[in-house]
Amino acid sequence: FPSHDTKGTGINRREADLDLYKIRDIGSDDFFNYLMQLKGDLLSTQWCFDLLPERAKRYFDVERLDNTAWLEALIDTYEDERRNHKYLGYEDIMVNATVQLGSNTELRENFSSQYEFIFVDEYQDVNKAQDKMLQFLDERAKNIMVIGDDDQTIYEWRGARPTFIQSIS
Repeated sequence: FPSHDTKGTGINRREADLDLYKIRDIGSDDFFNYLMQLKGDLLSTQWCFDLLPERAKRYFDVERLDNTAWLEALIDTYEDERRNHKYLGYEDIMVNATVQLGSNTELRENFSSQYEFIFVDEYQDVNKAQDKMLQFLDERAKNIMVIGDDDQTIYEWRGARPTFIQSIS
């Protein structure tokens, strides 16, 4: 993580609450897994939500981190650095694609008109963003077939939930 001045740079109103001991103890793997799960669930901190384009806000919810203000400040600081350096991770690309499909009717029509059927294997391992993206792609034809076993969800650490396969009718 970048070094961070705890005096405050305007990233997060709570950034003075950064607890460097907790940040050190969380470990980068745990932090990035948590961040991946947040993005897969289309959740963001209030600061990140406020920076979203208006067309994207309808797909996101704000994750309240009242008991872990240091984690909220860390996420905001990381996201600020990521944006400033124009870095994109897999989750960012997936979320951006979902938002684009949802907010651009012409783009959604272009993609969905190319497919009469959509088949998805291992559907028990999709997260909210992927589920939403597939709904957008199937919006026109209403011909989606998913295959999976809700007892074998193994990607919960990135937001996969068996409820998505259970809700397919």
